[in-house]
Amino acid sequence: MLETAAARTALLDAMREAWTADLRGDGFTPEQRFFLGWAQARRTIWRDQALRLAVQTDVHSPGEFRVNGPLSNMPEFAAAFGCKKGDKMVRENPVRIF
Repeated sequence: MLETAAARTALLDAMREAWTADLRGDGFTPEQRFFLGWAQARRTIWRDQALRLAVQTDVHSPGEFRVNGPLSNMPEFAAAFGCKKGDKMVRENPVRIF
């Protein structure tokens, strides 16, 4: 839980510095591109046995949870992608630590 809180804080700090003009023309807003980069940096494919070992021995959560956990609690993410209440990436009761 503390790791997720730290990830959320780092994410918000980096997001505030990341706003730039859309120079790429890829159809994503700067906000969307920021969150896509956050997710892609943690993208992994695990074999079942390796995942089981990592969960038992690694202090970090698997990438899926390091992405979906903090982002689904962030109204900034929901706003960037137009997510609405009831969507998979919008928590019914978001966690607010700070």
